[in-house]
Amino acid sequence: VRVEVQFTRLGDLYAQLDDALGRYFNRRSTARVKPDIDTNVYVKLSHGPHRVRGFAHDLSGTGLGVALPLAQAAVFKGGEHVRVTVHLPGSDDEIEGPGVVRHGYRRGPEVVLGVEFDLLADSPMRTRRKEFLGYVEARRESMEAWQQALSRPA
Repeated sequence: VRVEVQFTRLGDLYAQLDDALGRYFNRRSTARVKPDIDTNVYVKLSHGPHRVRGFAHDLSGTGLGVALPLAQAAVFKGGEHVRVTVHLPGSDDEIEGPGVVRHGYRRGPEVVLGVEFDLLADSPMRTRRKEFLGYVEARRESMEAWQQALSRPA
């Protein structure tokens, strides 16, 4: 027997799940990874006169979650087209391109905005995609190795 459930308020759902359970509710076609615990991935979002700075909460091949203080995140609405600028660790240059705010949810004192990249637009986000995907893949491999090490018997 197969039962399908559709959650209508994803932000509320994710806010109640820890990271371990959250991945079971993640229906993305690309893997979502966390930045290294000792390194910040700086992100800037802009739309019209609004410009804010935050940190990547998670990253994937198609977008990222941006952690922002509640007051800053409140100016962005779901479906809004934004400009995303990402500064990957170890890189001197920022990667910039258009995106769309898909959802947002509270996570403690912050809000995480889910932003999907517009990979069809001619922008550095598209032309430097290989560099971005390289970072995401390296983090995925690192997280997988860490989980395997934890699951080995002592």
